Amino acid sequence: MVSSDSEFWDRVVILLAIDPGACTGFAAFRDGDLYAAGTSSPDEADGVWPLLACTDLVVIENPRIYPRQKADPNSILKLARCVGRYEERFGRSGRTRVQLIEPHDWKGSIPKAIMTNRIEAALTTAERALLPDLPKTKRHNMLDAIGLGKWSLKQPFAQQPRRTT
Repeated sequence: MVSSDSEFWDRVVILLAIDPGACTGFAAFRDGDLYAAGTSSPDEADGVWPLLACTDLVVIENPRIYPRQKADPNSILKLARCVGRYEERFGRSGRTRVQLIEPHDWKGSIPKAIMTNRIEAALTTAERALLPDLPKTKRHNMLDAIGLGKWSLKQPFAQQPRRTT
């Protein structure tokens, strides 16, 4: 029987957070520290993702149609296909765990602009130095990925049993 005591659990070594879309935001964490972030398109991603081949856990924001939502359902369906591409790309190795996270689960009902400002304000000086200079139209995607990643690192699903030697 495995104990649930935290002393028997380690954090994920490498976590990749993805805010999917035509301009996909991504953030990579090693031992809980942000070490890479940026944006890519699903097609260009083939050039970015091999750099993260040894990822232990990939968390992907999974779209959901909410009642009284202003978003176009067809846009949500297109986004869901994008999520499926990432899920398949990372899940096929069998080594990487993939976790789909609904937006409300990690950011609640906080408006996008407020959440983006909060994520940016919480960045350390060292983390800010890692970020590429992106136009505002793309930067929010990267910041959402960072927020998703930081939230995920605190969740039970981001913990795994300690490797025995």
